Amino acid sequence: SIKNSNSIIYISYIGRPYKRKGFPFILEIFSFLKKEMPSRKIILQVIGIKRELILKKLIDKEDLNFIEVIEKTNDVFFYLRKSVITILPSIREGFGYSLLEGAASGNALITFDMIGPDSLMKNNHNGILIKYGSEPNIFANEICKLISEPEKLKFLMKNARESAKDFDKNIVLQSLRKIL
Repeated sequence: SIKNSNSIIYISYIGRPYKRKGFPFILEIFSFLKKEMPSRKIILQVIGIKRELILKKLIDKEDLNFIEVIEKTNDVFFYLRKSVITILPSIREGFGYSLLEGAASGNALITFDMIGPDSLMKNNHNGILIKYGSEPNIFANEICKLISEPEKLKFLMKNARESAKDFDKNIVLQSLRKIL
């Protein structure tokens, strides 16, 4: 349960090991998050990046105890279903399919306010948009606030799942037919 402070909070990041995709920025965010909420059991699921690379980039190697590394998977939804928040700290992004996958799994979304993810994200409706270029501690503080407000988190999770339905292939194809 989200409300239970003893329960484990899973946060997911899906990406590739590129700065523009938010790596290793994600590790800095997580380090700040662990310092801000030392008594909470928070696990960061990093999907798509090799363990050796994560270990190499970690400043505090102890953080690896709270990072679940999934180098490869054919079923990203298996991991996203455990998660309550999907984060995407990219500095450049197209549409942001990892956000859509997170939303479809009922995860609240957190990303920078920028072109691309803004087509899926509605601030304080299905996630949190953070001012573009904010430092890792600011990103981490927004995650902390959300974890500390379980009712808001549940609201965002519910709305994220609903918003993902707007991207159903039949709806998208119907919209394209109208344009063409």
